[in-house]
Amino acid sequence: MSFTASETLKQCLDQLDTTKQDKLTFDSSPASGSANPVTSAGVFTAISGAGGIETGTTAPANTKKLWIDTTATTGGLKYYNGSAWVAVPVHYT
Repeated sequence: MSFTASETLKQCLDQLDTTKQDKLTFDSSPASGSANPVTSAGVFTAISGAGGIETGTTAPANTKKLWIDTTATTGGLKYYNGSAWVAVPVHYT
């Protein structure tokens, strides 16, 4: 949008006001191919269900997550292998 030097600020603002979008359409969860923004609750739910990382001395109930076990002698980064929480192998060179 361009304006000539002779246009007043009010004319510019009036023109901008007529070209704005009046209503946004939000998706309640991420959707493939959608150009709509997603609500914060939808983003939170999607991220929470996809896994993530938990910290603490007790293993998380959600086995899709990585777990940072903060137990003093047996802690470390762990993942669920289908039957138990196991340490992520670390190799120092």
